[in-house]
This record gives sequence, structure tokens and C-alpha cells, in this order.
Amino acid sequence: HVKRHASKIAAAILCLALAWLLSFPTSNWSGSAWLTIEADVRDAATGSAIADASATLHNATRTKKSSDADIASPSVLKIKTDSRGRGTLRDNFPAGGHSPTGTGFSVGNSSVIVEASGYLPVEVPVANSGNLVFRRVFFREQAHLIKLRFELRRP
Repeated sequence: HVKRHASKIAAAILCLALAWLLSFPTSNWSGSAWLTIEADVRDAATGSAIADASATLHNATRTKKSSDADIASPSVLKIKTDSRGRGTLRDNFPAGGHSPTGTGFSVGNSSVIVEASGYLPVEVPVANSGNLVFRRVFFREQAHLIKLRFELRRP
């Protein structure tokens, strides 16, 4: 008798939780959103940070070649790494989503190219599939942030 009562209570709680989840408004949207890319540049042989390396974001979703004057703040398309071999790039990409699940970015063939004195340049795609998805976790969207590690080799 107690087990039957407990299972009825559990079923009622589950139904209330589901009703609560479904009560949130949903919407589909499309447009653009900001994506932040944290670059970490290392020597491939030693693992040491490479300071003063140049990292350049090539956003393949831009419809035309942009001059520096066309790039609006807070876009950061080229940086020099700090003493820890790190730097942050940022740009606007086509994006869309479904409000309860998260945001998807279409990055196409966008990539980051890193160059440093005494090393061979390295190019890494922003996403292997051309798309990035940032899911909501407990109704909170993840930051639109990716971390890319670059391992540079000497010639």
C-alpha cells in the first residue's frame, strides 16, 4: 500500500515537472551572434607558450572582403599572444536557435591562422563540421566561446 502511494506521488511530481518545462515559451530565431575564440599557442616540441605570435581569424561567412574600417567593435580579427601564449579573437557569425535548446552557429570554412617568428604557420578550422552548437544547461545558455590550441613546429 505504501509503495503504491509513493509511486503515485512520484508520477504526480513527474507530471508537474513536465508541465512546468513545457510552459516555457519557445521561439525559433535566426540572425547573428558573437563568437569568442580563445587561442592558446604552444611550441609543439616543448609545450612552452609562444609569446608575441600573430593569430588571425578568417571569417568565411563574411560576404565581402572587409577593410579594417568595415569591422565594427567588438570584432577582434587579429591579435598578438601574451606571455602565456594566449589571446582572444571575436567576431559576429550567422546564428540561430530554438530558445529552450540553445544556439547554433554557421561558421562555414572559417579558420584561425597562427604565425610566429622561427615557426611554421598553422591553420585550424573554427569547427570541423562548419557548425557549432551551444546548448542550454538548466535553462542557462553556455557562453559562445571555443578554445583552440595551436602547436607550432620549427622548420
